[in-house]
Amino acid sequence: EELIVGYNDYSGYLDDGLVSGMTNLKRLDLEGKAQLVPGPLPSSLFSLSNLVYLKLSWNWLWEPLPPNIGDLRSIQELHMDHNYFVEAIPEEIGNLSQLVVLNLAVNEISGG
Repeated sequence: EELIVGYNDYSGYLDDGLVSGMTNLKRLDLEGKAQLVPGPLPSSLFSLSNLVYLKLSWNWLWEPLPPNIGDLRSIQELHMDHNYFVEAIPEEIGNLSQLVVLNLAVNEISGG
Protein backbone atom coordinates (compact mmCIF):
# COMPACT_ATOMS: atom_id res chain seq x y z
CA GLU A 1 0.00 0.00 0.00
CA GLU A 2 1.06 3.56 -0.71
CA LEU A 3 -0.23 6.88 0.55
CA ILE A 4 0.97 9.90 -1.40
CA VAL A 5 -0.73 13.15 -0.43
CA GLY A 6 2.01 15.75 -0.69
CA TYR A 7 1.43 19.32 -1.82
CA ASN A 8 -2.26 19.51 -1.01
CA ASP A 9 -4.31 22.09 0.87
CA TYR A 10 -4.40 20.04 4.06
CA SER A 11 -3.85 22.10 7.17
CA GLY A 12 -3.66 21.13 10.81
CA TYR A 13 -1.69 18.66 12.84
CA LEU A 14 -0.19 15.51 11.45
CA ASP A 15 -2.10 13.25 13.83
CA ASP A 16 -2.47 9.57 14.62
CA GLY A 17 -5.68 9.31 12.60
CA LEU A 18 -3.88 9.79 9.30
CA VAL A 19 -2.15 6.40 9.25
CA SER A 20 -3.75 4.40 12.05
CA GLY A 21 -4.96 1.04 10.83
CA MET A 22 -2.79 1.12 7.71
CA THR A 23 -0.61 -1.77 8.84
CA ASN A 24 0.39 -2.81 5.29
CA LEU A 25 1.57 0.67 4.31
CA LYS A 26 4.94 0.51 2.57
CA ARG A 27 5.31 4.04 1.18
CA LEU A 28 4.17 7.26 2.82
CA ASP A 29 4.82 10.56 1.06
CA LEU A 30 3.64 13.74 2.80
CA GLU A 31 6.12 16.09 1.16
CA GLY A 32 5.27 19.75 1.05
CA LYS A 33 2.28 19.87 3.37
CA ALA A 34 3.38 23.32 4.40
CA GLN A 35 0.06 24.04 6.10
CA LEU A 36 0.89 21.67 8.96
CA VAL A 37 0.65 23.16 12.41
CA PRO A 38 4.01 22.51 14.07
CA GLY A 39 3.93 19.72 16.58
CA PRO A 40 5.29 16.28 17.38
CA LEU A 41 5.23 13.45 14.89
CA PRO A 42 2.36 11.06 15.68
CA SER A 43 3.25 7.88 17.54
CA SER A 44 1.26 5.75 15.06
CA LEU A 45 3.79 6.67 12.39
CA PHE A 46 6.44 4.65 14.18
CA SER A 47 4.29 1.53 14.46
CA LEU A 48 4.18 1.04 10.68
CA SER A 49 6.34 -2.08 10.66
CA ASN A 50 6.17 -2.61 6.87
CA LEU A 51 7.10 0.97 5.95
CA VAL A 52 10.11 1.08 3.62
CA TYR A 53 9.81 4.70 2.39
CA LEU A 54 8.89 7.81 4.38
CA LYS A 55 9.02 11.34 3.01
CA LEU A 56 8.16 14.28 5.26
CA SER A 57 10.24 16.88 3.41
CA TRP A 58 9.33 20.57 3.14
CA ASN A 59 7.03 20.81 6.14
CA TRP A 60 7.01 22.91 9.28
CA LEU A 61 8.06 20.04 11.53
CA TRP A 62 10.20 21.41 14.33
CA GLU A 63 10.30 19.20 17.42
CA PRO A 64 13.32 16.96 18.03
CA LEU A 65 13.32 13.65 16.20
CA PRO A 66 11.82 11.19 18.69
CA PRO A 67 13.73 8.12 19.91
CA ASN A 68 10.98 5.85 18.58
CA ILE A 69 12.18 6.67 15.07
CA GLY A 70 14.31 3.57 15.69
CA ASP A 71 11.14 1.46 15.60
CA LEU A 72 10.91 1.81 11.81
CA ARG A 73 12.95 -1.38 11.34
CA SER A 74 11.96 -1.95 7.69
CA ILE A 75 12.64 1.60 6.52
CA GLN A 76 15.04 1.91 3.59
CA GLU A 77 14.56 5.58 2.64
CA LEU A 78 13.89 8.33 5.16
CA HIS A 79 13.51 11.86 3.77
CA MET A 80 12.93 14.59 6.37
CA ASP A 81 14.83 17.43 4.75
CA HIS A 82 13.81 21.10 4.70
CA ASN A 83 12.11 21.13 8.09
CA TYR A 84 13.03 22.70 11.41
CA PHE A 85 14.03 19.64 13.41
CA VAL A 86 16.20 20.66 16.35
CA GLU A 87 18.68 19.10 18.73
CA ALA A 88 20.77 16.01 18.02
CA ILE A 89 19.83 12.98 15.97
CA PRO A 90 18.68 10.29 18.43
CA GLU A 91 21.04 7.33 18.74
CA GLU A 92 18.09 4.97 18.08
CA ILE A 93 18.39 5.87 14.41
CA GLY A 94 21.21 3.33 14.50
CA ASN A 95 18.55 0.61 14.85
CA LEU A 96 17.50 1.20 11.23
CA SER A 97 19.56 -1.64 9.77
CA GLN A 98 17.76 -1.59 6.40
CA LEU A 99 18.32 2.15 5.91
CA VAL A 100 20.00 3.07 2.62
CA VAL A 101 19.01 6.75 2.26
CA LEU A 102 18.82 9.22 5.15
CA ASN A 103 18.12 12.81 4.13
CA LEU A 104 18.02 15.33 7.00
CA ALA A 105 19.46 18.26 5.04
CA VAL A 106 18.40 21.85 5.78
CA ASN A 107 17.22 21.43 9.38
CA GLU A 108 18.30 22.93 12.70
CA ILE A 109 19.95 19.75 13.99
CA SER A 110 22.86 20.31 16.35
CA GLY A 111 25.65 18.11 17.65
CA GLY A 112 25.11 16.29 20.83
